[in-house]
Amino acid sequence: MHQIMAEELKNMWSTRGSTDEWEDLVRAAIEKSFLRMDYVALNLCICGKKGSYCRYCCKPQEYAMVGSTAAVAILTPNRIVVANCGDSRAVLCRAGKPIPLSVDHKPDRLEELLKIKNAGGHIVYRDGFRVNGILDMSRSLGDLFLKTIITSKPSTSITKRDPEDECLIIATDGIWDAISNDLVCQVARTCLKEGSPATALRSSSSSHAMSGDDTKVLFPSKSAFAATILCRLALGRGSTENISVIVVDLMGH
Repeated sequence: MHQIMAEELKNMWSTRGSTDEWEDLVRAAIEKSFLRMDYVALNLCICGKKGSYCRYCCKPQEYAMVGSTAAVAILTPNRIVVANCGDSRAVLCRAGKPIPLSVDHKPDRLEELLKIKNAGGHIVYRDGFRVNGILDMSRSLGDLFLKTIITSKPSTSITKRDPEDECLIIATDGIWDAISNDLVCQVARTCLKEGSPATALRSSSSSHAMSGDDTKVLFPSKSAFAATILCRLALGRGSTENISVIVVDLMGH
């Protein structure tokens, strides 16, 4: 995704114009990137070979069920651009308060529900609302078996940066199902403060986390420390979904 995004943004940069035009061009570049990534997801086997499924790796029905959410953030000196497809989420922590920059694409949301029904699909409650009783999100990359019903088109937001912006947290539903936006914000900003365990003596020659030797690195960065704590907190709260999180330190950057 990041390679595709870089290509599309480079192409966009050559045709940039006014601020309004820039925003339109960025949105178009992002949508094209997600469309290209969706094509890749639909035309590669899980082993990486091109074409339809590989008979040595998986069965046709398994190949048809491969899919993913995607959350992308682009930082400029003045703006934060976030695009999301699925139920991953990006939250900005500004002056200690959480500001969601993305929308979870859940099937029970009215707008998403109408799109699914108009495309010939239906919603079934089975341990949560699911498209055709299978997928618990209304947009995704891949998922061939539902491609005529769901879309890979992302929702995009563009937010002006503020001096009080502290950090940006991008994570999968394994974090958000277990921890509120507010608590995620509080934990991340606390970890990023000077004096946190992440600011202990470091050595650039080591990349191992939680070393018992004080001459080694405790964490590669305060952001990595914050991400680790959030993952452990979600696990401690019984999260059973995929847990992936990135914390971006915005203070002084």
